[in-house]
Amino acid sequence: MTEFITTKENETKQNKTESPSVEKRLDEISAKLSNVLTRSDTDIIKNIIKESLEGLKEQLLGSVVKQIEILESNLFDQAKELDSLKQQLSAKDQEINILKQSDHSKNQTYEAVSMTSSSMAAGKVFEFLASHLNQKIKHRFKLLNTRRK
Repeated sequence: MTEFITTKENETKQNKTESPSVEKRLDEISAKLSNVLTRSDTDIIKNIIKESLEGLKEQLLGSVVKQIEILESNLFDQAKELDSLKQQLSAKDQEINILKQSDHSKNQTYEAVSMTSSSMAAGKVFEFLASHLNQKIKHRFKLLNTRRK
């Protein structure tokens, strides 16, 4: 059990015994590294650096190309959406024109009825209005059916 209990004295003894071995190892590593790098090795190091830079360039270029493709895709989607909105706008314009024509014909009918009402009897005006409204209703159903198709 005494082996697991450490005191300050034991720790300093361990550090003193480990220090020379660590220093020796560092000296050995330093000596080996000083022998590794020579003037002829600079070409190898330059080639390693060039290859690393080439790899980085290729990765960067790949990333840029991917981003460009994503932007082109988004631009294409927006162009399709814009075309769809233009078609919807055109359809709404046509619908507005149809409603304007319908309103114009209603106004003409009203003017015709007001001019003829003074000369026609009350029963004939009612029949005229009923038949005219019936025609308008049939006309609107035809328009709705053609729009659905």
